[in-house]
Amino acid sequence: SVDMIFSSWAIGYSKSGEIIAHASRILKPGGTLAFIVNFADTLPEVFGAYKRTMIAFPDQMNMAMWPGFPSNRRFLEKHLKSCGF
Repeated sequence: SVDMIFSSWAIGYSKSGEIIAHASRILKPGGTLAFIVNFADTLPEVFGAYKRTMIAFPDQMNMAMWPGFPSNRRFLEKHLKSCGF
C-alpha cells in the first residue's frame, strides 16, 4: 500500500477505469490519487497530427497506438465514485 499515486497524463494513454480501480486497491486508507488528464475533445490538433504522421510514414509505424482520453469529467467521476474516491 502507498500514501499517494500521481499520474501525469498516463490515464489518457491507457484504460482509465482500470487505473482508477487499481489505484483504489493499492492506496492506504485516506491516500491520495492525483492525476492530470486531458479530455478527448481538448486535443483535436494532436489527434490530427498523429493521423497525418501515420499516413505520411506508414513504413515507420511498428505499432499503432490510439489514445483513449476520457470523453468528459462525468466519465471520470463515475469511475472515481464507483471505486470509493
